[in-house]
Amino acid sequence: MIIHILSILASLVIVLHGIFFVISRMNRFTPTSMRLAWVLMTVGAMGELLAPLFRLRTPTLWEAILIVGFAAYILSERRQDLQCERSL
Repeated sequence: MIIHILSILASLVIVLHGIFFVISRMNRFTPTSMRLAWVLMTVGAMGELLAPLFRLRTPTLWEAILIVGFAAYILSERRQDLQCERSL
């Protein structure tokens, strides 16, 4: 049960950060690979949030570690300087 809660919280962090802080700030100078990575990561986290509505399945330990790792990577301070704006 604790793994399920951690997985949902981490997915929520990924979705909120992706939608409101990264994807909305992308511009024409943002590399295509970064756009694709963020869209895929946000859609995958949204799928993780919606999964309990369609099936009762708790994530495995490795899935939870992966999702929490993504969320920790997103929230780390050193990533805040590397937003999607192009430095001139």
